[in-house]
Amino acid sequence: MNNTEFKEPSGLNPENVSTAYDIAKLLSLAGKNETIREIAGMHRSMIQVYPSNIRRTVLTTNHLLGTIVFVSFGKTGYLDEAMYNLATSVSLPNGNEVYIVTLGSQTNEERVQDAKNLAVWAQRTYQWNN
Repeated sequence: MNNTEFKEPSGLNPENVSTAYDIAKLLSLAGKNETIREIAGMHRSMIQVYPSNIRRTVLTTNHLLGTIVFVSFGKTGYLDEAMYNLATSVSLPNGNEVYIVTLGSQTNEERVQDAKNLAVWAQRTYQWNN
């Protein structure tokens, strides 16, 4: 990740910078952790807030989940400076997994549509040697 600089770990600092290629590398490494794959592939989860023991449902912001694209796992992001971003791993009907990274989309809907278009394009265009 030679073109990435993280100033802090939350992802909320606009001084954190990267490229789509570097984010795909990070996604690939994160996907090797089964806990990350499981959590980052959920539509919703129930959490318990301590010390009150109140239970809350948390919904994903990855609206690519539940569409025509089979999402294995992924992470969304938004900052005013960076706009809407998405890094996601999708399983194609041919059994191959691809990493899709969209950066700087104007809306949440646009980042989802861009990722769908890229997944369909990869399935139709790329030739795998299995």
